[in-house]
Amino acid sequence: MRKTLIYLVLIFSIHSAYSQISPTTSQFMLSDTNYLFELDRDMDYFDTKNLKIWTRGGEAVITLSQISFTNWSAGGENSISGIGNLSIYANREKGKNSWDNNFNIVYGLLSQGGDIRKTDDRIDMISHFNRYIKKEWYYSLMIQLKTQIRPGYNYPNDSVIISNFMAPGYVLTTLGVEYRPNKKLKLTIAPLSGKITIVADQNLANKGAFGVIKGTLDEVGQFFETLGKNLKYEFGAFAKFIYRGNVTENLQLNSKVDLFTGYNKSFGNIDVDWQLEAKIKMTEVISMNIFTHLIYDDDVKYKLSDTGEVLEGARVQFKEIIGFGFTFRF
Repeated sequence: MRKTLIYLVLIFSIHSAYSQISPTTSQFMLSDTNYLFELDRDMDYFDTKNLKIWTRGGEAVITLSQISFTNWSAGGENSISGIGNLSIYANREKGKNSWDNNFNIVYGLLSQGGDIRKTDDRIDMISHFNRYIKKEWYYSLMIQLKTQIRPGYNYPNDSVIISNFMAPGYVLTTLGVEYRPNKKLKLTIAPLSGKITIVADQNLANKGAFGVIKGTLDEVGQFFETLGKNLKYEFGAFAKFIYRGNVTENLQLNSKVDLFTGYNKSFGNIDVDWQLEAKIKMTEVISMNIFTHLIYDDDVKYKLSDTGEVLEGARVQFKEIIGFGFTFRF
């Protein structure tokens, strides 16, 4: 009897000591749905019973530039510009499955000569599911939404809106495979892809903006007998190339290329969306940022009339931004 009591006391003492050393292990066994609370930024969330892993975090970048003239004989106008970029991610892995979710919002303003203009405006949301096949190959299912926040104008004419929130808006769904040779590179090939172009602004839809079917006017040309369509559907092939990594200790390079072509009479006419960002690290917070954005879309016409009517002529769109950025990670 005495030996039995001694054994029970020893077992109880060992269990108590183990619980003090590793309390989180006991927490995991309480429920399949319990997760550790976040104790530090960019930490992983573990459920050892179900082998679940969550990684969450984000980054906020503010890029500023300023030009000032005083008695400058060559002339010029004072200007100041700023761009805010917020990126948030929540990724999950379990066994052969991975689920990546990213939200990115960018907005920029320029103040010059008393006028304030928009210089950048983007919303990009992606949900990407992958299942491991073998070696570096995965099955891939992706849903993406692209749009903007505020109305856009054909400057210097700021009285006619040429774009707006969800005008355009692009919803892309892709099914294919993904190739990951290393942690820096990703290549997605999706022969089964659907693209929906949304033009929620009826005035723009009536004019046939961004490739939707435009409305028809009456004989006088004053009223629309039929309204323009708000949606355009395309079925085609999609490819995405992503590179994210450090070229040198202080140079980070991020490149993303999206390619889409429809399986219709315009097959082979490829829509291109290429974003390239280089960050030259100066301190832990401050960096020199260089950003370029190239777009080609046959449905986005280059020439517009004074009233905002869409004319023929798609062109390559290109934007470049250089400035000093302040980065905050969480």
